[in-house]
Order: sequence, then C-alpha cells, then structure tokens
Amino acid sequence: QERSQQVRLMAKIYQQAERVLVWLGEETEDVKSSFDTIRNAWSVFPTKDLKMYKEPNIQQEVADYIIKLGREGKPTLYDNDWRPLVSLLRRPWFQRKWVVQEIAHAQQAVLICGNLSQDWAELADLLYCIESSGFVASFSTALVTNGAPEPCLALLNLMTMSYLYRRNLENGSGLPLHELLLGTRDFHCLDPRDHVIAILSLAQDVNLADNSIAPNYEVGVEEYFEKISIWSLVKQESLALLSLVSRSDKSSALLLPTWVPDFGHLGLSVPLTVGEDTHFCACGDFRNPGAYLSHDNK
Repeated sequence: QERSQQVRLMAKIYQQAERVLVWLGEETEDVKSSFDTIRNAWSVFPTKDLKMYKEPNIQQEVADYIIKLGREGKPTLYDNDWRPLVSLLRRPWFQRKWVVQEIAHAQQAVLICGNLSQDWAELADLLYCIESSGFVASFSTALVTNGAPEPCLALLNLMTMSYLYRRNLENGSGLPLHELLLGTRDFHCLDPRDHVIAILSLAQDVNLADNSIAPNYEVGVEEYFEKISIWSLVKQESLALLSLVSRSDKSSALLLPTWVPDFGHLGLSVPLTVGEDTHFCACGDFRNPGAYLSHDNK
C-alpha cells in the first residue's frame, strides 16, 4: 500500500523540480565524445530555428541543404561519427520505462555522464528537426551503421520521450492511455504492472484519484490488467484497448480473458484509433459504444 501511494507522488516531484539531473553512469572511453556528437549533428541542418521545421516545404529545404553540403565536401548526416552516441544509448537508463515520466514532466532535464553533461532540450530539439525533415529512417540507418542494434529501439525510445517532453512544455497535455501504452511498449520494467503504472501520470484521460485505475500493487498482475481494461471499456466507454489484445505470438504467460491485453507484451499492430487525425467511426454519430460485463467478468 505504501508503494502504491508513493508512486502517485513521483509525477509531482518531477513537475515541481526546478531541474532534473539524469545520472547515466561513469564516463568511459567509448562514450567520451557522445555529447559532442549531438552538438556536431546540428551542422547538417540549415537552421536551429524550430519554427522553420513547421513549414510545409521544410523536407525539401533540408534535403537540398544536405546535397549542397555533399557537393562542398562537408560532412553530412552519414559522415558524423555516431559510435559514441550509440555506446551511450546502450546504457540501461534509456531502456527503463520509469524514466519516461522523469523526462516528460521535467521543466528542465540534464543528462550527466561522469564529468560530461548535456541539456535534454538540445537533444529533443535535434530529434524534432530530424523527424520534421523526414530523416528518421536515414538517422536510424546511420546509427545502425555505427553499431546500433536493428531496428534501433533506443532511437524509438528517444523519439517517444522527446515527443512527450515537447508536448508537455508546449501545451501541458498528455496522450490517451492506450496511445501511451503503444508508444512506450519497447521500454523495460521488472514488475509487469509498471508497464501501466509508470505512465499513468502522463495520460490525459486518467485521474489518479480514481481508485478503479490508480496504482495498486496489492493486487496481482492479471487482476490489475483486468481492472485497467474494465476502466477503459465501461467507465471511459472506449473500445480502444481491445485493439491492443494480441495472443498470436503466444508470448503472454498470463491467464487473461480474451478482451484483456497483456500490457507487458503488446503486439506490433497500430490501431486505427491512434493519432489526432483519426476519422474512423464504424457506428456513425453514435460516439460512445456501450460495454457490459458478465457477473464473472469473463
């Protein structure tokens, strides 16, 4: 019970902190110039003005600029030595699910590795420029070429944290819980319940004072996953979580009803309900489908 109460306070701690310091471990030779690699990457982009990357023709402008760099014999995205950054991304911190809220709620975050430091905002801005310019695939290829594992899950995790960090700074809003569950499915945690609990504070449709979905370590994994599904289906009148149910790979060892996802082993499918520009509605103007459960919750 004490653990359940304490994790509810974590989001407030990060939100109210003036600065969040992230310890990545001691500085070793293989990561010595990792933060320099991040700073050097800006040289392949025409500007650091983020407003420019919202322009409709920005992808063509960046492509033309990179071609120009190549003609002038200057380094491009592929020429940057990404090996130090790849070594840094292998650190356990970048794989832990609990760090998502650590970054997303922070007003300012600083990565620290030994005596080295890097402002998270600069990394987030760089990733935003890479994504807006349409170079995510090229960046991923560059990392893989420098030793990152395919399909470069560390990059996907970085993109997720950076998106949530920027979204929170710009408008203070999170995402629906089912989108957060999908976006963070590649992060790791020891307790399967933490696949949900670690991101509850980031969900715009969750009230942590609601006991039907609040962090609860007093119940087992299967019971907690069932409670989350009931909350979504009945209380929220949403069928979104049903699209997360996948037993095709037989990866789940849990005994769950067919309508309850194993949040620790979500499949690779992307539901039609994900995204802000979703216009799918099979039931027409009837926006809130009714969901009812039998007395035995089967």
